[in-house]
Amino acid sequence: QPPSPLLCRMLSRCFLVSCFLAAAVTAARPPMRWTVVPARTGSASVSEETADVRGLRVLHVITSLSDKNTLGRGTVKHSSRMPVLNYLIRAVAQMCAAGMKVSLALVAGWRAEARRAELVSKLDKCTVDARFGIWENAVPMRLDDDGTRRPVARSLAQQHRFVVAQELEHHDLFSCWEDDMRIT
Repeated sequence: QPPSPLLCRMLSRCFLVSCFLAAAVTAARPPMRWTVVPARTGSASVSEETADVRGLRVLHVITSLSDKNTLGRGTVKHSSRMPVLNYLIRAVAQMCAAGMKVSLALVAGWRAEARRAELVSKLDKCTVDARFGIWENAVPMRLDDDGTRRPVARSLAQQHRFVVAQELEHHDLFSCWEDDMRIT
């Protein structure tokens, strides 16, 4: 019996998505610099609530346009975004503390490498090794008619796709956030 038309459409869409991801990985490999964050010494306690997520491989991507607040929207203009990033990274550390194998990728539109040590220190609750990667200056560029290259800041939110495509085979769960979204 031939497969149903619905199944054929679903399979063709899956094939197209996998072709797109393969093309995305080969076309633009994000220049991520990964660091392994060693596990905190001491044994992790396994509770009933976290037993079923232990060993889950999670890729958590945070995009951050700037290390300073520039838009206002209820914030002090030009104040530091680091407290917000620290909050988001501490939330990821709680995933680590539950026994998940977490890779945290920061896709930044600014020079984030200079703050690597400060950001990695927030993963201090990890009871298993974690990975932390930074792709700095990740804002896509546009070529104008006159030949000048200009950044397209609103396109930074799309850059997580390249990180996910590159890490697709190594993770079970993908979580992508912007630095103005709080995890509670």
